[in-house]
Amino acid sequence: MTRRRSLMLTFKTQLPVSSDKCSDDLLECARIWITGSPHSNMKEKMSSSLTDGSLVATGTESISCSVYKDTKQEITGIRYEKKEDNEIRWTTDIVGFSDLIQEKFSIAIQLSVDSELPVEHLDKGKPPYILKNIIQYLGGGKDGCLTVSDAPYILNDLGLIHKLRRFSCM
Repeated sequence: MTRRRSLMLTFKTQLPVSSDKCSDDLLECARIWITGSPHSNMKEKMSSSLTDGSLVATGTESISCSVYKDTKQEITGIRYEKKEDNEIRWTTDIVGFSDLIQEKFSIAIQLSVDSELPVEHLDKGKPPYILKNIIQYLGGGKDGCLTVSDAPYILNDLGLIHKLRRFSCM
């Protein structure tokens, strides 16, 4: 008899980042995220850079990385998993896609939680902190006529509504 696991997607987003960044920058951002986290026990194991094929693991955590490059594109995949109480597993998947022809770089982030045992309720969690790191270390790219940032846009400031209408963003 196969045991079914409860899986729940709790957060998902996609954002453009600065086009002058590459997969190495995303891998370094992930390393900074894990080594700077008070919730991780992998600080000592991750003193060196993450690269294609990296796999770092402890008893309750793991991070794995894969990179594909050719003349037109660069794709980076990162998966971080953390188990809590040997039954709840949090998984953060990060995929970076760089279009080398159009000089665009975007990143997708997904957080999910699953349980080995039947549970009544799974916590939804919070957006992964790496989102803040990505904006800080890689810089936000253009999303239409706005630059992705961790600062809010106040639409009444500086005639922003007028500018957005002029650039067909509204």
